[in-house]
Amino acid sequence: MLKTWDIFCKVVDNFGDIGVCWRLAKQLQREHGLQVRLWVDDLGIAQHLIPTLALASATQYHEDICIQNWYEHADFSQAADVVIEGFACGLPSSYLSAMVKHQSKWLNLEYLSAESWVDDFHGKPSPQANGLVRYFYFPGFTEKSGGLIRESNMTAQLQSNPDTPFLQQQEPSLNKNSRRIAATQSSALYLPSCVRFPALAGVTENEA
Repeated sequence: MLKTWDIFCKVVDNFGDIGVCWRLAKQLQREHGLQVRLWVDDLGIAQHLIPTLALASATQYHEDICIQNWYEHADFSQAADVVIEGFACGLPSSYLSAMVKHQSKWLNLEYLSAESWVDDFHGKPSPQANGLVRYFYFPGFTEKSGGLIRESNMTAQLQSNPDTPFLQQQEPSLNKNSRRIAATQSSALYLPSCVRFPALAGVTENEA
């Protein structure tokens, strides 16, 4: 069983990359009981989202997730069962070597897109010269895409609190009961990515 998952995140656009990767890490840990390690190259930016983060600590745990400082001389000798490369950030060469030895499953998380071509490229394999296969994960808005990165209980949370700023901004003219209905309709349209990530890893496991 693929229990250990590593997510690599390079902070490029301030909170965008780390925000997505941190949210995904929490979903995989909470909803699937996976051992998740999040590699981040800028703890200073990450600290804005994780206030208890210690900038001087190379390895630390927050919300049962291991957060690893990604720097040049970090220990990359232990590869996870499944590796998520956030937004084609590039993986360290020594870690790639460890992945080959461990025969890790490799998923490249792409940016969210509503374009139709996403359906044709989601989940496609890209064989590498080192023998690994890199699979492309495209979040999107259709059943053929990777879905949206959101919590599986988001619908219930919005229904229980229809006065959240999010719903008030989205549906300002609706009363409380109508906002509850809107929350159900909008969030039920798209399968959460946290369901599809393990599913795609299972596909790669069967094909390996």
